[in-house]
Amino acid sequence: MLLIRIGVRDEHIRVIDISKHAVKQDDDDNQYQLICAGVSAIAVGLCNAIEEICPEQSSIDVVSDEDDSSALNHITIVVVEDSLDLQTVLKVGRYQLETVANSYENYIDYKITEV
Repeated sequence: MLLIRIGVRDEHIRVIDISKHAVKQDDDDNQYQLICAGVSAIAVGLCNAIEEICPEQSSIDVVSDEDDSSALNHITIVVVEDSLDLQTVLKVGRYQLETVANSYENYIDYKITEV
């Protein structure tokens, strides 16, 4: 199951953590693989947008599978210096991830918590 955690403080996103996506499953569930691909595309696009628009305002950590460097297993985005631009990008990513999570509740564990 994919895990998506969004940490907020004072209605501002402080951290987005996405894990267990693009992990090879023993049962080779095609729908799971498609959902993982969708979440990965959102996550990579979010990281690229942050790097392009406000690169100094966050810390992005991407961990790939040791056996397959194209398989992203864990992405963490942490706000270092808050700004309107960064919050706008993060909120777009949040809504995209939330939409996928609501559509595929059996595959994605999505939580927003106060940090």
